[in-house]
Amino acid sequence: MLVVGEAPSRWMAENGVTEPLVLARKDLAALAGVSMVEWKELFECVNVLDKWPGKQGKGDAFPPGEAALAAAKMCPKLKEHDKIVLLGRRVEAAFGFGEGPWFTWRGNVAVSPHPSLINRWWNEQANRIAAARFWGGLVDEVRSHQHIHRAVHGCDTPRLGVRGPSGHSTPLGVGEQVGRCIDATHLGG
Repeated sequence: MLVVGEAPSRWMAENGVTEPLVLARKDLAALAGVSMVEWKELFECVNVLDKWPGKQGKGDAFPPGEAALAAAKMCPKLKEHDKIVLLGRRVEAAFGFGEGPWFTWRGNVAVSPHPSLINRWWNEQANRIAAARFWGGLVDEVRSHQHIHRAVHGCDTPRLGVRGPSGHSTPLGVGEQVGRCIDATHLGG
C-alpha cells in the first residue's frame, strides 16, 4: 500500500531528513493504533515533490503546475501498487482527481485529509474517529494479506499492493485507474 504526501516539510529540509512523511507518519500511525516501526513495515510512503517548496500563508507552498508534473512522473511508481492513499486535497488535485469524499475508494485510490496542524478538519472528534477507522482498517487489511500469504507460501510478502516481478498484482488488486496518468491497460492483473 502506498501513501502519497505533498513534499518534505521545512523542518525536514532544515534538518537533512530525507525519509518521506516522517512527521505525518507519526500521527497516522497513532490513528491506526500501530507503532512507527510497524507503520514502516506496512506502508510505503512517498512525496509528490522531492524538496520543500517554501512557505505560503500559514503552511507550506505546493505549486500546482510543478506538483502536476511531478505527479505525472510518479506514474511508474504508482503502477507498482494496487492501493494508494493520497494525503490531502492538493495531492488529490495534482493527480487529476476532482474533489471527492474523504476515505472513499475511487478505483484503487482513496484520499485522506493531510495530518497537518493547520488543517482544521482534525479539530472535530467525529472526523478523528472516521480517520482512525479508515487507517485502522487499512492496517487490518494489510496484516490479513500478510498472514494469508505466509500461510499459503510459507514466507513473508511485500506490502499489500506491491506487484511482483511478473507484473501481476496481489490477490487484493483492483486494476483501476489512478487519476489521469495511469490507464486500466497498465493495471490489468
